[in-house]
Amino acid sequence: MNEAASVFLRADIQIQDGNNLADWMNDRQITQYLNEEEGVSEEILALLDRAPSGMLTYHLNQHGRFFMICAQAGCSIGFIKLASCAGKSCEIVYAIGEKLLWGRGYGRRALDLALGEAFFEMRMERVTARIMRANLRSIRAAVHCGMRCTAQKSGLLIYAITAEEYIAHKLRAQKTPKNAVPHYQPPTRAASL
Repeated sequence: MNEAASVFLRADIQIQDGNNLADWMNDRQITQYLNEEEGVSEEILALLDRAPSGMLTYHLNQHGRFFMICAQAGCSIGFIKLASCAGKSCEIVYAIGEKLLWGRGYGRRALDLALGEAFFEMRMERVTARIMRANLRSIRAAVHCGMRCTAQKSGLLIYAITAEEYIAHKLRAQKTPKNAVPHYQPPTRAASL
């Protein structure tokens, strides 16, 4: 894996971000592992037509927190959302939309930043991710960030992490050499939902 440049999460959603989202949601190679409804690309384009640019952030944050994943230069390369926030638990969804950047660690770094946001800013106690079994990059990113498979359901794996587990993982990571890679083992015995 080539080392990723630094990334950051941007909460302010701009017109170009909306256009990028619409393009990404219209690309089957990008959406094959997402649980987005059919026609989401058209909905985004319609939103861009009717909503003032300053309101995009409001609209995309109606069902949780939504961030653009940005490279150092500030351009969006993907998105991450903390959705279905009920009580002290939420689900995380993430995707790198720029396919040329796949496999370079951008998703892993963005996921780690979003987990920090969920636990330290939003005060969540638990974050889960529903990941399709075939989405190995997403599974590796989740494992690298300390998430563990807690359940399986018809091709979906449920990965989860609590605030305490995240903090312990970050403390262990500080003691681990930078080039060490967590050992990945495919889930085999998670409880069925």
